[in-house]
Amino acid sequence: MVAPLRLLIVEDNDDDAQLVLVKLRRAGYDTEFVRVDSESGFRAALENTHWQIVVSDYSMPSFSGLKALKILREHNHDTPFILVSGTVGEEIAVEAMRGGANDYIMKDNMARLVPAIERELRECRERSDRQRTEEALYQERERALITLHSIGDGVITTDAEGRVDYMNPVAEKVTGWTYDEALGHLLADVLPLVDESTRHPVENPANISLRTGRTVALTEQYILVNRSGQEFHIKDSAAPILDRENRIIGSVLVFHDITREHHM
Repeated sequence: MVAPLRLLIVEDNDDDAQLVLVKLRRAGYDTEFVRVDSESGFRAALENTHWQIVVSDYSMPSFSGLKALKILREHNHDTPFILVSGTVGEEIAVEAMRGGANDYIMKDNMARLVPAIERELRECRERSDRQRTEEALYQERERALITLHSIGDGVITTDAEGRVDYMNPVAEKVTGWTYDEALGHLLADVLPLVDESTRHPVENPANISLRTGRTVALTEQYILVNRSGQEFHIKDSAAPILDRENRIIGSVLVFHDITREHHM
């Protein structure tokens, strides 16, 4: 199967550039390429096309590989850059890698070129996939937060140690804690519950959920005493938050103020 490849070659010697293209063709690539050997040509090529990879000679009469690398990294941080040279020493190679080069290859060892290009293309695809996944997760989280901010019930989430890492505006209003104040505090401090009859403290259902891994519901016999000393009859439930391997990484507690209904 022929794989398309957009390649920018920075090289003053056409024979050396053709050698790169021959090796890629033999490896199964259908290469769209441009060869440049000056700064102005390089900058124009970067503006005109989104290249998948740049292969550059180290030394040219009016340009250099290190200068091309610097320009590329100012223009695009992610496009792979491979430096090719017959003269580059260890110090220059180290300088190139520190400047953002992905690899350097000696012209007497061009057998390394295609494997290096394939490795960089693969890693670039993997980075793009991760970025898309992270963006999708971010968008999903944003939609979830908008929903949680809009619903009429109080919502509090905790980490695996039972410390608050999110609360919506309803939860802020009922508990008397702002999100910023509650962040990192134990849920038992933010949402203290007592039994209506005995006035004894009651274990928060979120803590039970963290300990047992089960969904836990709370009856209306329990009272929330908020930060200002106000009392609210609430009904709530808590469930564990699991990661992809079903490990408990936190809990979510949803509660509803039923004080008015309780007194009717």
